[in-house]
Amino acid sequence: MTPHTNVLLDTTGAPVTGSQDGSWFAVPFTDRTHNILQVTVKAGTGTVVLEGRTGAEADPVQIATETATAAEVAAAFPQVRARVTGGTALSVVVTIDRPSKPIS
Repeated sequence: MTPHTNVLLDTTGAPVTGSQDGSWFAVPFTDRTHNILQVTVKAGTGTVVLEGRTGAEADPVQIATETATAAEVAAAFPQVRARVTGGTALSVVVTIDRPSKPIS
């Protein structure tokens, strides 16, 4: 069984230069309509793109883009991910306020 986590992306052990796509995570269904996503930039520069989708075959929807530490209140999607673009030694941690399970 795959453990649940709140961490969507953590590049602190291997900072990103260039781009890196994070894995998709399944978020448990509840009656909540929003999730809180936290981006914590530890070092470097770059853009963190937060995305959601309704299923594996659905096109991703961009929830937000961040270049600095920030919190986002975002619409709840059944699947979410974080990815990095244009990174220069970017060390970042992205979390969600609910347990989630990696799916890809």
